[in-house]
Amino acid sequence: MKKYKIQQVSSLALGNQKAIFLSAFLFLIGISAGVFLELSMDSADKMHAAQFLNQYLYVNDASGIDYGNPFFSSTGANLFLLILMMLSGLSTIGFPAAYLIIIYKGMALGFSAGLILENFAISGIATILVSMVPQNLLLIPAFILAASAAQNYGLSGLSHRDKRYKKNGRPDAVGLDRYLAVYLILAVLVLAACLLEAFIFPFLRA
Repeated sequence: MKKYKIQQVSSLALGNQKAIFLSAFLFLIGISAGVFLELSMDSADKMHAAQFLNQYLYVNDASGIDYGNPFFSSTGANLFLLILMMLSGLSTIGFPAAYLIIIYKGMALGFSAGLILENFAISGIATILVSMVPQNLLLIPAFILAASAAQNYGLSGLSHRDKRYKKNGRPDAVGLDRYLAVYLILAVLVLAACLLEAFIFPFLRA
């Protein structure tokens, strides 16, 4: 019985390959849009963004600004987006919001990567590999699966024939438990990614 429940929970996020593919595709669209946005910025805006980036990533005694460790800000921002995605899946018409969030995540990543490469050239590749890649190896799959789960759960409410649903098409308590369990697991994955980012951050500024 326990194994069956685990399979049901995993199938909510992994059972629809088309939803996973769509989530990944929209994420790539977001990355492309973020890079395009960075390239289309005027030189003054790029200079301000580059100054902030340089102060954030590296020690800058002249600035007098201490950005601290990013754990709490990163955790808060990512969990907030994850909660929004979870809420979007509770409605059969609201789940597309999860795809807007996945596009936004891709845009933020693409914009940041483009800005680093343009301002730090070859050394920017090393900066991206160290400062962005490790935590995003966990964050990207988490958000892609979150979008997939939101779509699967939202659309399943349209099926009146499924025994997991009441006559009005709204999910029953058991179905909702499975859905929340998926997001609880993804929240743990996001937290692990933020912890990894917090661990790496001091070495960037050393």
